[in-house]
Amino acid sequence: MWEEMGLVRVYTKPQGQQPDFDEPFVLSADRGGCTVEDFCNHVHKTLVKDMKYALVWGRSARHYPQHCGLSHRLEDEDVVQIVKKKEREEGGRGRFKTHSNAPARIADREKKAPLKQSLPATTSYINYVISPEMSSTYLEGQQPDFDEPFVLSADRGGCTVEDFCNHVHKTLVKDMKYALVWGRSARHYPQHCGLSHRLEDEDVVQIVKKKEREEGGRGRFKTHSNAPARIADREKKAPLKQ
Repeated sequence: MWEEMGLVRVYTKPQGQQPDFDEPFVLSADRGGCTVEDFCNHVHKTLVKDMKYALVWGRSARHYPQHCGLSHRLEDEDVVQIVKKKEREEGGRGRFKTHSNAPARIADREKKAPLKQSLPATTSYINYVISPEMSSTYLEGQQPDFDEPFVLSADRGGCTVEDFCNHVHKTLVKDMKYALVWGRSARHYPQHCGLSHRLEDEDVVQIVKKKEREEGGRGRFKTHSNAPARIADREKKAPLKQ
């Protein structure tokens, strides 16, 4: 009956919840259309502007869930979840905003006020913070260390990631694989950067080091290895060679 009448039933799925199969939205190919944009207009007139993308389950999806745009055509008994855009606060992102009244940000400005007042006005000093990833005891998920920032200067030494590594330790440049940067100099969080990336005030930097490789190869495929598994392999192959 639904196919003969050209009607399409679309079920909604709130984020983190099960789909609502009790009250579907009914769309028509002849009246309004059956795309994701038509579905959004059917739900609320402002939903199209707020939508970032849609997750679709059903016959119209190639895989579950499929990230779809406004032009995606829905089919009967599809399940749709609308993901909205995040609202950005004016002046920047998160605690890296240019002007913020958040308690943590106010505390940072109070701590740095004596340092900025004691420096000459003609020199542009920049504060950088490095996360605990530098230490060998770093655990993923820890917060950056905002208590003891590294102070760099554009006039004295430079403000790139390479200058920051030399400021921390002279051998860190050779051991660095890449750097993760949060802050005003990053296009997204986190941004993978190289040595030439220029840092800005109050950036957060995490250095990822290269993994040390064993000489002669990797694991049991080493050129010369005394590992028990390797010795057992050589003993097995000995009769074949003879």
